[in-house]
Amino acid sequence: MLLLNSHDSHISAEFISYCIQKNIIALCLPTHSIHRLQPLDVGFNAVYSKQYSNTADNALRNNITGIDKQLFIKLLTEARENTVSEDLIKAAWREAGLVPYNPEKVLSKLQYNEAAQTEILNSVTETPARPQAVHKAVIEILTRSGHLLSSPTINSIHQLGRATERAISETIILQEANTQLRAANKKASQIRRGKPRLTGARVLNDQEISELWQNKAIELDARGAEPNSMEPRKGRGRPRGSGSGRGRGRGRGCGRGRGGTGRPRGRPRKGAGEDAGEGSAEDSAEDSAEGNAEDNIEDSTEDNNYVEE
Repeated sequence: MLLLNSHDSHISAEFISYCIQKNIIALCLPTHSIHRLQPLDVGFNAVYSKQYSNTADNALRNNITGIDKQLFIKLLTEARENTVSEDLIKAAWREAGLVPYNPEKVLSKLQYNEAAQTEILNSVTETPARPQAVHKAVIEILTRSGHLLSSPTINSIHQLGRATERAISETIILQEANTQLRAANKKASQIRRGKPRLTGARVLNDQEISELWQNKAIELDARGAEPNSMEPRKGRGRPRGSGSGRGRGRGRGCGRGRGGTGRPRGRPRKGAGEDAGEGSAEDSAEDSAEGNAEDNIEDSTEDNNYVEE
């Protein structure tokens, strides 16, 4: 009898023909099940491997920097001598269900309940969203498949469940804090904004524009502003110059008119015997000086009045 592991490479037409010719019974078992029928795999190899690891560690602690072939054979022989015992050999055959013959020893580990497996797959399709759901899922997995799992695997499942519960709890707390902060921020924004904003486009006609200007004028009057404060201010500078502006000389004998050619007040008329050119020059110089002085005084007075206004 030849036990096979149901691999495709083990099953071929040439191989089956060879087994028939040689009277070899080829028994194909489910995958990952043959090692349960072999005493070496069940009870001996694991202990042997662990014993060799301990022996190699002890050798490395004794200042051995490397393991060559000779040292490897020496360590392997020492590990074998410390492993092989009558009790271990009997326990391996007993665990494989061969001596004493006990098929249930192996079949109990290969049980496969299709209905239960389908129920487990359907129960884990939905991801748990609460710590209570995670704890419940861990309990269900261990209840249905705990007898097929080793102790380290069961401990790992418990640790994974506790870590998942902690992560989900922290996420829920952060989401609640984030929601409260968003609500507070929205309320503060509404307070800072004050007046509501006009949303959307608007088309104003002439009447609406006129009403807006009137309301604005009423609002400014209520605040004590000038009625024409919305109009642009005119320049305060007063232009000066010749032409149509103020003349620099003042005429005497023609009233207060600008640019007159009359004679100055209080001046006696020249006699006929005096030179006309000399009188004209003196009159012109005196008129010019007096006119400039009066103009400067009047200009200064008007500028001061303009500033006061």
